[in-house]
Amino acid sequence: MLSTRTGQHLKDWIVSARAEELPDLHSFATGLEKDWDAVAQGLTSQWHSGPVEGRVNHIKMIKHQMFGRTKLPCSANASFSQQQRTDDREPGLSDPCVMLALVNEDAFWQLIEDCRPTEPDPEAALLAPAVTERLAQSPLSLVTGFAEQLSWALYQLDRKEYAYNLSDDAFLYTRAAVVAAGRAVFESVLQDPAVFEPYATNLTWAESLLYTPDRAYKRITGEEWDRDTRYSFESCSNTEGWAD
Repeated sequence: MLSTRTGQHLKDWIVSARAEELPDLHSFATGLEKDWDAVAQGLTSQWHSGPVEGRVNHIKMIKHQMFGRTKLPCSANASFSQQQRTDDREPGLSDPCVMLALVNEDAFWQLIEDCRPTEPDPEAALLAPAVTERLAQSPLSLVTGFAEQLSWALYQLDRKEYAYNLSDDAFLYTRAAVVAAGRAVFESVLQDPAVFEPYATNLTWAESLLYTPDRAYKRITGEEWDRDTRYSFESCSNTEGWAD
């Protein structure tokens, strides 16, 4: 329904979902019914807020880069002490350009390949924990560099011709599945958007891959990571890819 915009079948889908012995699916169906008009419209209309959300994310990114994420008077000590701890661990850690250079594309894709299981794993259920474990045993610079390259790869896939009318989140998770499939698939998609279609129509999601550097960062430092990469992986952030 997401890819074909056939929201008229939503009621039938909910009936089928409730027939299954899956309580979580029942709860999901109940949530859809609570916001029926909005859900049905989202599954039917060709219009969506993706481009607007992308612009909002872009503006937020500029704001964060220039002014920081919190008001200085309220959190000066916390902000400076956090930055000092980060800088003390590894010089240049807060500079995205440095991180992109430290972990180049070859190193990024090699790590993905090294962690990929031999059996099919389209949604990265096995890959993501393996990547997290590998990063958590590495220097912090590798974690932040991996995050930069992951965001860059997702940013390159953030183009209108790949979206297939997916929601912003679905499009992001589907792009993550392409990255999880490895460099050969990723480069094939860049060459031919048609290669992306099965991921979109089958709703193949690898959301868990997105959070691997954050989880590794927390394991190393014991702290949450307020990640702010040079390129945003959020859908519709690549303004050139969405230009008419």
